[in-house]
Amino acid sequence: MNNFKNILFMILALIFLTFSYCTVEAADISNNSEITKVTDPSGVTAVLSEYTYETAGIVRTPSVTVTDADGTVLYDGTDYSVSYDEGRINPGIYNVTITLIGNYSGSINLSFIIKGNSGNVKQLGRWFYNDKKIKGKKVRVKTAYQYSDGSFPVGAAKIGNQYYYFEGTYGKLSRSPRKQRICISDGLIFDVASNGTLKKSWQVVDGSLYNFSGLYRSAATNKNIEGITLNEKGIAKRNLDSTVKKEAILLLDSITDRNKPKKTQLKAVYKYMTSKKHLTYQTKNPNVKDKNWVKKSAYNMLTTHSGSCSGFAAMFTVMAHEIGYKKTYVYYGRVHGTRDVAADGFTRHAVSYIDGYIYDTEAVYANWLSDGWKLSSYIPFKEVKKYRYK
Repeated sequence: MNNFKNILFMILALIFLTFSYCTVEAADISNNSEITKVTDPSGVTAVLSEYTYETAGIVRTPSVTVTDADGTVLYDGTDYSVSYDEGRINPGIYNVTITLIGNYSGSINLSFIIKGNSGNVKQLGRWFYNDKKIKGKKVRVKTAYQYSDGSFPVGAAKIGNQYYYFEGTYGKLSRSPRKQRICISDGLIFDVASNGTLKKSWQVVDGSLYNFSGLYRSAATNKNIEGITLNEKGIAKRNLDSTVKKEAILLLDSITDRNKPKKTQLKAVYKYMTSKKHLTYQTKNPNVKDKNWVKKSAYNMLTTHSGSCSGFAAMFTVMAHEIGYKKTYVYYGRVHGTRDVAADGFTRHAVSYIDGYIYDTEAVYANWLSDGWKLSSYIPFKEVKKYRYK
């Protein structure tokens, strides 16, 4: 009998404990306790609708699909939230962060790429314009461009025979009050003019010398051009060649348009040097045994704005070479004069020899020659030595 009672007691106790445990478990589930909360996001997966886009001038926002370990689709705003990197227009890699909320915790990071299209030549489309008044006249100004397939250019793009730079959404042309500035797209460096076009060849921007002869008129990098070393950012290393070129370009940009014909540019230099408004005469005799004396004399003249005939000739020759003339020399000899107090009545003098003609800026500046422009014949000139600048 006692054994029966003991067995009955044990059965009742087991039933009671089992009922108590199930009741607590049910209470925990109904209250969303830690028992049902997912703390390890490894069981949750997320995918993007797209991982690669072409640049099209619009914001790219791939949709997100999130599922739990059982394959159940989770809901944005209830089970997770999504945040995107800003921009998502220009070429690059952009991050998407999924933060788990509600009954889930943790985060998942994904990324997608926008591929560049700089320089791509697509079927022509149409320009958009704004009307502006410039000096009292109504002028149509380009503001944006759209390709015929509905997409938009971003970064550098060739339209017709011209390269332009586009930024922002919907093919916005990159215009600015600044004369020029550096812009970067697809990892390439560009010099953008105020009207949105791309500049080419040698340019000085914000005090640094660049060469925009790379892909789609981008800056050449990690190269040596004309004795000038360009670093990974396209900036020229400072040496005699780069400093002379920089000063020559700065002067040309201040007195003329480098897109104009060579003769027009050279005439502007001639007028600048002979006007007596910008330069002063100062005796500075060069060391003609120095193979770089022409460059050094030109640099001195460009930076100090003073010099003698050798400085005038060196500067004009360097400017002609920078404009694009090929046969550029300084002729250094002797002409009739008393400065050297020589017994034969001759004195040292230097002139420029450009593509078959003599130019004498110092003689005109000093008023002992009425015309020094493009001379096919010259006054008696002896013991002449020729120094080519290239």
